[in-house]
Amino acid sequence: MQIAITNERLHDTLKLLEYDSQFCEQASLAPVSRHYFAVGTDASSQLHYFANLCSWLFRFQGIDMEPPKEYADPNTVCSEIITRLQKLNMCANTSMSAILKGSGALLPALTAY
Repeated sequence: MQIAITNERLHDTLKLLEYDSQFCEQASLAPVSRHYFAVGTDASSQLHYFANLCSWLFRFQGIDMEPPKEYADPNTVCSEIITRLQKLNMCANTSMSAILKGSGALLPALTAY
């Protein structure tokens, strides 16, 4: 239940950042539902979306991260996200395995922004 609430808060925050027009159009990705990251459906697709979203959000903090290519190595992508989170002193306890799942436990990484 907590993950669903966290995902709804994330979705509301993204809307405030004009995510539909600023991120989705730029990344050529469709907006996600309010619970997209709460439940695992397709880890590969969710991780790809998550990594692109992180890349966009990091820019708000002055941190560069190239959006990953569609078939980028998932371990490399996760490592890049964790490295940048550490630079920002955020989510020190976020693990690669949590991010690799593409849902659930990765939400604290996004909501820290």
